[in-house]
Amino acid sequence: GNSAEGPIMAALQSNSLKLRVEALYLMRNLKTTNAVESLVGPMLSEASTELQQEVAARSLEKITGRVPDRRECQDRLYRSSRQYLMDQIVVSGSPGDMVKWWLWDAEQRIMKPIWLNAQTLARIRAFQRARDLVALNSDNREYRRLYWLTRLETAKMTGGVQHRLPQPVLQTLASSIGTEMAEDVLDQALQMNRIPAAVAACEVMGAIADKSYLVSQHGTTSPLTRALTAGSMRLTAAAADAIYKIDPARSFSGSSDYVSALVYMASSSGSKSAIVGHVDREIAQSLAALTSRRGYAARPATSARELFEQAQNDPDVELLVVTDKLARPGFSELVQAIRTNPRTRHLPILLMVDPDNISRAQRLADRYANIQVSPAVASELVIARQIDNLVEAIDYED
Repeated sequence: GNSAEGPIMAALQSNSLKLRVEALYLMRNLKTTNAVESLVGPMLSEASTELQQEVAARSLEKITGRVPDRRECQDRLYRSSRQYLMDQIVVSGSPGDMVKWWLWDAEQRIMKPIWLNAQTLARIRAFQRARDLVALNSDNREYRRLYWLTRLETAKMTGGVQHRLPQPVLQTLASSIGTEMAEDVLDQALQMNRIPAAVAACEVMGAIADKSYLVSQHGTTSPLTRALTAGSMRLTAAAADAIYKIDPARSFSGSSDYVSALVYMASSSGSKSAIVGHVDREIAQSLAALTSRRGYAARPATSARELFEQAQNDPDVELLVVTDKLARPGFSELVQAIRTNPRTRHLPILLMVDPDNISRAQRLADRYANIQVSPAVASELVIARQIDNLVEAIDYED
């Protein structure tokens, strides 16, 4: 049944041909989209044996009633990869959920489960689809770009967005991606708002250190200099570090943003902080104390203007707690201002509102990413858990 899907998928990665063939055969009993899409690669790949291709085809036919043609398979893999990348296919109830994923341990020659953030599993599946897609058609530049985009995103999220790519991994990526593709992937990641992939692309470009990365294109600044102002502290730091390694000999388009980024980052204390906004200072301080117990250096702000100014001027801010008690502007206008400012647009926001404002707050959460809505009367335990959920999700997304 479908409960065996994880171990069967892990068996597909084993170094035993017999075990891989057995897994392909057993997949005919799975009635999931993941199983169907995982059969496409073995069925069509030139690296598969004739037996693997035949067993995969028969399993696909058993599940779907037919064997799709090559073009149909490519279209499906391309669409699925992008959907997993953009969280349009959900692998669990919420992005912060922990889910079980099975992998093949080559050293011990066994299948074993590990627990992953749901978003990370979605990115792994996006990469798997793109990998199979490129294996079917390596001449398609769009497919290759999707492959590298999902590979970089997955590498960053599995290793932790807060950590740099390990040097051996970075060198492997830099030596195989190519100078132009690295820049192309960064450009695409910025357009799609895939911050982990963008950060990884900047790290790879820093390892390549090609001076062409600072050259304007068609009258616009280069993707690397645009990354400086994309609204993520991690991305700003990664882009600035890449430019430093390139070591430009003269001024370039966007050099003023580079200098501003260096000045901005120089004011960082290195410890993560949070700002809690409530018109009543005593309540704001109480919420700040609760937030501090979640690992933040939290401080209160008693007006919307104060919260906004602190948020855009402090590079250490990683969480905002906004209540509907703030005025001039109100919480809706404040959230919109935060989301349109280059330095604050990616900051996670816990939005605490009275019951009458829940629907309006939820519309903001539906419109903008990284916003959690909470009733103002929630208990300390509920608030703590909501902060944890929000931060767990954002840790993988930014």
